[in-house]
Amino acid sequence: LRGSLFRLFSMSLQTPVRSVRFINGKVYTGSFEEFGYWEPDASGRLLYNSLVSKLEGIDIRNEEFWRIEYHEGAIYFQSFGSLFRYENDRLYEVLLPGSMLFLIKSADRLFIQQIDGGLFEIIGGSLHLVEGSNFFADTEIKSILNLSKEKFIVGTSSKGVYQFNGSSWQPWDNQVQRLLIESKINNGLRVGDNIVFGTILNGLFILDIEGKMLTHLHSGNSLQNNTVLALASDKENNLWVGLDKGLLS
Repeated sequence: LRGSLFRLFSMSLQTPVRSVRFINGKVYTGSFEEFGYWEPDASGRLLYNSLVSKLEGIDIRNEEFWRIEYHEGAIYFQSFGSLFRYENDRLYEVLLPGSMLFLIKSADRLFIQQIDGGLFEIIGGSLHLVEGSNFFADTEIKSILNLSKEKFIVGTSSKGVYQFNGSSWQPWDNQVQRLLIESKINNGLRVGDNIVFGTILNGLFILDIEGKMLTHLHSGNSLQNNTVLALASDKENNLWVGLDKGLLS
């Protein structure tokens, strides 16, 4: 039975693992001042291969690598102060305008927001400012969900949800906008024809594509607590929710 047996593999220095991503048969992880990948040996035991030695003198002291994403044939490792692209067994530093928030992938496009700044898209290994996005400088972009290849809805920590059509931004006017602002969006996910927002204060909201609320799960009806730290879906469109206390499926 899948998921019934677990084995623990620790980093050699016992540092906490901050990010995990399975890409093309390898398990990539990010940690404190460290990132790399795990591969099974002949007996099936996972062995760790560090990529930090490929940095060639670049200083990553006190950096923790919180995000790993696969994009345009390369793997990106991101801390708040550094971003590296791993491609053809070589590491390249991506120049940043300042400290950054988390990488977000949507519709085969990769985005990242500057702290106290606008939204950038990573194209060809470099950052390009998304036009008109500087008004997000006083909030944090927590999710970018595609409605189509050129149309997105963007969830923020304190300003609710916006629509972006590739050239302009508009508030996503619907019945739950005020409630989402008050609840503080922390992450988002599109699952089939539904949109899911996890919040810091008020659990989980499941909406249809137009923004009509279908379900609101919280500590008063089904969740162990109201802080949603992670969202994921599987091939069967089952929703997995990582909470401040526990895991829900």
